[in-house]
Amino acid sequence: MAAMTLMASCASVKKTASLDAINGEWNIVKINGKDITATPLDSRAFIGFDVAAKRVYGCAGCNRMTGTLQADAATGALTFDDKMAMTRMMCHNMDVEQQVVEAMSKVATYQTTKNGLQLKDKEGNVVLELKKTE
Repeated sequence: MAAMTLMASCASVKKTASLDAINGEWNIVKINGKDITATPLDSRAFIGFDVAAKRVYGCAGCNRMTGTLQADAATGALTFDDKMAMTRMMCHNMDVEQQVVEAMSKVATYQTTKNGLQLKDKEGNVVLELKKTE
């Protein structure tokens, strides 16, 4: 009986990556499962994480953004401050920008994959797929 309890408790342990694994800059490659279609005039959409400073920064495709983050490696929780600061430039194509901002407002968890990092909403749907900047 004790062995079964031990096995059951081990099976329930969630495997998540350490917070160090998400540090650095990540290119946004997909939003809600769709590839980003940027034009040569668009800025590179990316998110940067500084976990030690609890800071997130990046570019949503046009405007720069910065704010705070809360992350927990034990649960895989990841959220951004809803008062993220952004520049307010008007660009020729604001579609990617709007999609990035909307997706970031839904992020509740993160998961590392062999190809990068997935940011998911509270239902577990992948809202942003990221690939480490080289």
